[in-house]
Amino acid sequence: MIVDSLIRQLRGWGIAFSYEGPGQAEIYAVQMGGGRMGDLREGVLYILGPDRPHDGDVCALRAEEAQLDFLSTAAQSILIRDARRKNLLLRLHHAAARGRSLTAISRLCSDIMQNPVLILREDLTVLAWHGFQEDQDFHWIKRLNPNFLMEKFRDNPVVHIKSEMGIPCRCMLGRIRRGAGSGFICVLDREGAFGDAEEQNFMRQICAVLSNTARPAANEVVGDLDALIVELMQGRPRHPEAVKKRLAELHYKAYEKYYVVAVEGGSQNPAYSAEDLKKSLGTDKIYEYGAYRVAVLHSRWNQDLAPKDFSNFTDFLKTAGLQAGLSYGFFDITDISYALRQAIKCIELNRQNNWDIVFNDYSNLVISHMMETCVRYGETRLEDLCHPITLKIREYDEKHHTNLLNVLTAYVFSGLSARRTARAMHLHPNSVYQRVHKLREMFGIDFSNRRLLIKLHVSVIALTYMGVVDGQDYSLGYP
Repeated sequence: MIVDSLIRQLRGWGIAFSYEGPGQAEIYAVQMGGGRMGDLREGVLYILGPDRPHDGDVCALRAEEAQLDFLSTAAQSILIRDARRKNLLLRLHHAAARGRSLTAISRLCSDIMQNPVLILREDLTVLAWHGFQEDQDFHWIKRLNPNFLMEKFRDNPVVHIKSEMGIPCRCMLGRIRRGAGSGFICVLDREGAFGDAEEQNFMRQICAVLSNTARPAANEVVGDLDALIVELMQGRPRHPEAVKKRLAELHYKAYEKYYVVAVEGGSQNPAYSAEDLKKSLGTDKIYEYGAYRVAVLHSRWNQDLAPKDFSNFTDFLKTAGLQAGLSYGFFDITDISYALRQAIKCIELNRQNNWDIVFNDYSNLVISHMMETCVRYGETRLEDLCHPITLKIREYDEKHHTNLLNVLTAYVFSGLSARRTARAMHLHPNSVYQRVHKLREMFGIDFSNRRLLIKLHVSVIALTYMGVVDGQDYSLGYP
């Protein structure tokens, strides 16, 4: 490590010291004192007290006696960290040369930079990531303009982006130049250290490794089957047919239809093991994906899987205190990233709304997901999605202390079943019939009008989000 860089980092430790020796020397070790003058060696940084004599040809830090131990510890810590990062850089070079997956590459880059990392195509499509809890954590990347970045890279090999426009903190981006595989690496500055020249130097070295090492084009081919499946979970490849061919070469068995199950809690969750999950779900393969464990299930093209088909798995989730999500079925394995996001969204919506459902199905949550997305990006307000009839019923309930809106919610969620509504609301079926009749007569609701029913369904889901009604009180598996 160059002594100038070490000294810059030591300044941040708040220690008073002075440096004596050559300015561009390489440091490999730290030593207190130094014995006789003839024993002093190049490459060693000596920690000296105020009265200790010094040979000007070697490197030394001088401080008060009370600070020497702290100064020595700090210098050794910086050297060890630097050595570890250089070792990781070497591992990155080997991993890239051997064609390891972008998932593995992003993990090594994150370890080197000690911050979250995104690997991006030129159009800012995320190919791989590490250091984030979930893919929702970097949706802000879509706010960057690729043309703006390309202009920035004309004069600078490393570009800094300020924390603005919804970006959570400063970013440092590096250019990866490999023809069809060109793109960017983006590192978040959560530690506030990117002003240091050493950080920028490591970023340049990472870009050089990824640009110059002969490896397959980004997100296309890797040697390991499990790594390839996990990489597909990161995003759909640009050339799906090439990936399918590689899957066949790796003896991956194709099926007519696939489903994804995501379970909260990754490999560091002590609540359960991957073997527990395999046994309860009836599968022989579990993948690790950030804060989740993931299973890929399959069925015939005309068969639909639903949580009710997995009673043992549901019991396991209840016992372990976990939640899981089931995606829509899909027919192309290269679309697995979309299905995984659906399964994870089931868990997120459960948590956000405190729904008492341990295993939810995305087919029940499509409208909820679209609604949440519209509201999150400021396209509308929840109340604006409510049909005027439902707002009028709400006003009537507040004035007359009735529960017609709750009856309407349960009746719509139940598929217009008076018996299911009665069971869920602990009412006699006749009481439900009476209230449904009142809804027809007083508010002009025509329950035979399918278009109106769709509007009412959207409305009661919005009202559930608003907390006006609690769909989970009806235990119908919705919204």
